[in-house]
Amino acid sequence: MKAISAIIIIGTAFFVAWTRYRLKLWERSIQSWEDELLHAPRYNLSQNPKQSWDDLPPVVQRYLTKALRTPDGRPASSPIIQSVQFSQEGSFQTDPSNPWTTFTAEQVISANPPGFVWDASVAIFPSFPRWPMFQVCDAWTNGHATLKVALMQVLDVPLLPTNEKYPEHSYKVDKAIESGEAMRWMAEIFMVPTALLPGQGLFSWSPVISQDGDLMQNQARLHLSDPFQPLMESLVVTFDEETDLPSQVEGYRPKWIH
Repeated sequence: MKAISAIIIIGTAFFVAWTRYRLKLWERSIQSWEDELLHAPRYNLSQNPKQSWDDLPPVVQRYLTKALRTPDGRPASSPIIQSVQFSQEGSFQTDPSNPWTTFTAEQVISANPPGFVWDASVAIFPSFPRWPMFQVCDAWTNGHATLKVALMQVLDVPLLPTNEKYPEHSYKVDKAIESGEAMRWMAEIFMVPTALLPGQGLFSWSPVISQDGDLMQNQARLHLSDPFQPLMESLVVTFDEETDLPSQVEGYRPKWIH
C-alpha cells in the first residue's frame, strides 16, 4: 500500500512539474514572437510612396479623414501608430456546421514591420466555456507564419501531416499559410489606420469596377506595396455608405487543407 501511495505521489509530482514546464514553454514562445515582431527593424518605404493623397479613391479619402480626424482636419498630420495591443472575448466557430463556442485572446498588431501575434484560449465544448480549452497561436512575424494548437497549453495538436516523400507539397502548404496569415494582417490593419496613409508606403489603393463596367462608389481594392506584394492577392474593402467606415473585407485566401 505504501509503495502504491509513493508511486501515485511521485507520478502526480512529475505530472505537475511537466505541466508547469509546458506552460512556461508556451508562454516563452508567445513572448519571443511578440519580441521579434515589436523589435524587428522597420521597412523604409515612406521615401518612395506609391500614391499621393489625391490618387486615393474618394471613398478611401473619406474613411481616412474620419478615422484620423485631427484638429487641423488633415489626416496626414495624425501621429503615426506603430503597434496596438488589446484583449478579446467572444464566440468562435471552427466550421459553419459546428456550434459557436467561447474564446478569449490577447493580440499584438504591428504596422511596420508588418505582423501580428494572436494568443487565444478556445473552449472545446460550448456547454463548458472555461474548461477544457484549446490554446491557439496564430502569428505572422518577419514574413513567416506560425499556426500552433495545444490542449490546455500542454499537449501539442498536429495540424498538418508531415510528408517527407513530397517536400514540394510541404513548401506549397507553407506558402499558402504565410499568404493566409498576411491576408489576415491586411484585414485587421484597420485597427492601425495610420498604416493606410499613402505617405507610409505600405499600401496602395485602386478603384473597383463591376462586371458591367460601373465604378463601385463604396468599394476600393487594397494592395500591399513591395516588398510584400508578391506574397498575396489584394483585398476588396466595402465601406458603409453612411459612416464611411469599413463594413466588409473580401479576398481569396489560399487553401492549405484538402
